[in-house]
Order: sequence, then structure tokens, then C-alpha cells
Amino acid sequence: MAHEVAGNPIDAGTVVDHPPRRRLLPALPWIAIVAITSAVQFVREALFDGVVFGVVGLALLIDALRLVPQVGRLSRPALVPTLVGAVAVGALLAFTPRHGIVDGIVLAGLGAVVLPFAWSGVRSRTGAREQRAADSLAIRRTAVAWAVTGVATCAWELTSWILGRMLPPEAALQHPAISDILDPALDQLWFRTLFVAAWIALGLALVTRGRRD
Repeated sequence: MAHEVAGNPIDAGTVVDHPPRRRLLPALPWIAIVAITSAVQFVREALFDGVVFGVVGLALLIDALRLVPQVGRLSRPALVPTLVGAVAVGALLAFTPRHGIVDGIVLAGLGAVVLPFAWSGVRSRTGAREQRAADSLAIRRTAVAWAVTGVATCAWELTSWILGRMLPPEAALQHPAISDILDPALDQLWFRTLFVAAWIALGLALVTRGRRD
């Protein structure tokens, strides 16, 4: 079925590009959240974290404005190599020292491998109009869930940091950061292994969300 847009027939499977302003508006809340998070990191003198969040916010802005060429959707990796890679990454993260060089190399490498799949999968959807509408609804629901989770987490961390600066040390301990709660458990191998497994499973689900061959 074809539809008329500005007098031109457009097939239902064609992705219609929108003006820069219409593309930017839906992304603004996400960019604002990341930018505020980056600013808070600089205020609390966590310079590396501030740079990381700043780069993410810049990437979101560039993507929203379509300042980089659009690419076709990449083929989904085969199941066996994906599982082997997931197990290898999980083992390295679970059995090597936390916050060590190996951790940093593994996370940076994993991000470099996963980013093209996630980015291309989101930006070039094809298929029937009804399927695209269903995928869009699922993405909006997921976006709301992640937004609520992200804002709540940032509010917790910011409140903990502010109270830690304002209150005496013994009182500040009553308002721990999330890392203060998780760190003792993550020092135990069994809990760290479960945490890494859940983290990798969630990552795979996010990268492959809504994709159909």
C-alpha cells in the first residue's frame, strides 16, 4: 500500500526522514539527562566519568541530527559465536580483579563491538507498517521504563553525594550510594558471577530488541 506525502507516493516499507527539528525533539529528554549527569560528575570531581557521559550525550545529539551517514541493518551474529563470546567476556569480568586493566580493556572492546549493531538496528528498521508500529510502541514502553530507572538512580546517587557533603560522617553513612551497597556483595565471587551473567543477558536483550530476520 502506498501513501501520499507532499504529493509523492511512498511505499509502506519506506522510512520517511523528518526535518532536523522533528528528529531532535524526541531525543532532547535523553540528551538532557545525560548532559546533567555529566555536569554532576564534573562537580563531584569525577573527571573521567564526566567525560564518558559527555561523549555519550554528544553521540546522542549527533545521531538525533543525522550528522553521520545512515547505515543498513547489520546481520544478526550467529548464535554459537555470540554465546562463546558472552561466556568469555563473563569469565574475564567475573574472575579478574575488579576495576583492573583487564576489566577496562574488556569493557572498552565490548562497547566497540556492540555499538554498531545497536546503532544500526535502531536507525534502519524495515518491514510492514503494522510491524514498525508495534516495534515503535515496544521501544516507547522500554524508553519509559529506562527513563524512570535512570532518573531514580541518578536522584539516589545525587542525594547521597549531597548528604555526604552536608552531614557528619556518621550520619552520611545512613545514606549510602548504590556502589557502597553493592561493593561488599560484588567482592564475593558467586555474587559477582551472577551479576555479570545478568548484565550480559540484559545487554544481549537490548542489542537484539525488536529485530527480526
